[in-house]
Amino acid sequence: MIESVGDFISLVVSGIFTVIGLYCLFVVTDRHHEETMKRREEKYYSYLESMDDEYDDMRDEPYYE
Repeated sequence: MIESVGDFISLVVSGIFTVIGLYCLFVVTDRHHEETMKRREEKYYSYLESMDDEYDDMRDEPYYE
């Protein structure tokens, strides 16, 4: 219960620190997610390039029925 100005100030400061903490948590999580997605994207495109190279190598071989 808020009985004095000191209680009100402590409540407001607690709210501000909670909002700042949640924002910091969001920023750190967002950066981690971005790095993970970048790493997955690089892995996917490197795999895709290697498959294209293998397909090109297969096309160079003559086809016999």
